[in-house]
Amino acid sequence: MSNKIALAVHGGAWGIPDELVEACRAGVQQALERGWAVLEKGGTALDACEQATVELENVPVFDAGVGSHLNRDGRVQLDAIVMDGATLKSGAVAAVERLRNPVQVARLVLERSDHMLLVGAGAEQFAVEHGLSLCNPSELVIARETERWYQERASSPAPLASPSAGQAEGGSGGSGTMGTVGAGALDAHNRCGGTVDVNPAADDPRISGKGPSPKRFADDDDPLAGDEITIADLLRAAERFNPRIAQARAAIGVAAGETWQAGLYPNPSLVFEAEEIPLSGGGLTHTKTTIGVLQPIIVSGRRSAAVAGGSAEQRARGWDLQQTRRAVLGDVRRQLAEVLYLREAIRLNGALLEVAAETFRIAETRFEARAAPESQVIRARMEADTLELAIGRLKRDLAAAGERLNMLAGGREGSIDRLTIELASTGPQLDFA
Repeated sequence: MSNKIALAVHGGAWGIPDELVEACRAGVQQALERGWAVLEKGGTALDACEQATVELENVPVFDAGVGSHLNRDGRVQLDAIVMDGATLKSGAVAAVERLRNPVQVARLVLERSDHMLLVGAGAEQFAVEHGLSLCNPSELVIARETERWYQERASSPAPLASPSAGQAEGGSGGSGTMGTVGAGALDAHNRCGGTVDVNPAADDPRISGKGPSPKRFADDDDPLAGDEITIADLLRAAERFNPRIAQARAAIGVAAGETWQAGLYPNPSLVFEAEEIPLSGGGLTHTKTTIGVLQPIIVSGRRSAAVAGGSAEQRARGWDLQQTRRAVLGDVRRQLAEVLYLREAIRLNGALLEVAAETFRIAETRFEARAAPESQVIRARMEADTLELAIGRLKRDLAAAGERLNMLAGGREGSIDRLTIELASTGPQLDFA
């Protein structure tokens, strides 16, 4: 393990207006500190980059997440991508409108999906199924970008062009093209990681699927992929990949989505009325058009009750998740204790077998020299055979226990031979209370 760690964070390459320089600098500094704290605690490069990018997405001055540039229809649509530096695979989402932090969903696509890219409503549904909550699209729109959108609309006789067509891309005002945010890191395990947040679709043409790319950009965060496996690695793998925990986490996302849906007001509709009005002289007429907004009537009490019920369901699913986590992680610890016990038993029986084999050799030599009875040779041979059978049985039990441990860790392949802990060194870490 190396002590060298590094983290680079950027808020986009563009001509920053003088009044926004300090805000941009402060936002990047906050993102840097949030990601650096992860690396200092031994976290992975991808964890650090994800946390740094989440911070950038939450700062309205950048063209990512809240405060992003509005598209031609006046809506925020976001993309995000991460890449795996070990396997050169990528995960991405595009054109999402109800995700405050799309980089988190891009990582889920990388780690828990067979696809490279999920788009729009499908990506949002995938996020809900994996425990993330949706936001109201209006939460991503800020007054500065709305004013700017109207100014561009008024100054351009043609429909508003998308940022990729040459308009300013960012959510921070100013002229010229604005780049998107991102981060890159090197963790203590010498693994690189990185994230890119895009608005709306500054796609890299090299990224066409979960296959090789000419650029290594992000890190595989499989806790069982290293040369050594610790208790923390096993527990982290179970947290991330165990199907029972994933299902319980997804139930929270479904409940959150239903609660958000229950709190929405019905969409208003436009009503058009046209009236022909005759003009004086010449028999000419002109058309008077009246446009009205029809807002459906809803029962406030019923809506509040639905929201309250959804919130209660979300809390209940959260409790279920905590109970499932405790049960699964407890099973991991118990199974780990069995693996360590069996491994130690094999080692001790192996030592006894060496002694028994030496005893048998001595007894055989003495029998040939007529210095010991044949029964002594037979007894020594039986002891050695018994130990060999015991070791074989213990090895089969160890293989089965290792397979159960792998299944608890989400079916990830983690060889028990790479466990770096011994039975005597685990101490209170194996407390099952």
